[in-house]
Amino acid sequence: MIDRKYRGLLQGLLLLLIVVFAIYRFVLPGSNDGDDGVDCNWNERVSTDALVYVAHAKCRMACRDIDERLVEKVYLHGELNCQKSSVKDGKRRYALEKRDDRGDMIRIIVEDDDGRHVIITAIRLDKEDRCSCS
Repeated sequence: MIDRKYRGLLQGLLLLLIVVFAIYRFVLPGSNDGDDGVDCNWNERVSTDALVYVAHAKCRMACRDIDERLVEKVYLHGELNCQKSSVKDGKRRYALEKRDDRGDMIRIIVEDDDGRHVIITAIRLDKEDRCSCS
């Protein structure tokens, strides 16, 4: 049995933990997955023939040794990283990640432009690059 003087202390500590969790989960920016408006259950992929590549993505792909076939593989089979997904200018951007045949983690950023899926960039994580794309 818990002594009476410790019961109040334990109840106070429990209340403090609940308040701290609530602040972390609901008040602090970036502490809630999907808080930025991105649906973390995104499954609206289109045919890879319909993907659009911006010039920046093409440049990044070239200097990072990432071809369209690899981008398409990440697009179709990659896992969504909600923490790296965002909303920019009212458009949802999704970060999809998958390991390639070399074991490197590849991330692509796909923007949903009213149902048209635009490849914004492609990144070979854990590898330094010297791209000068703008």
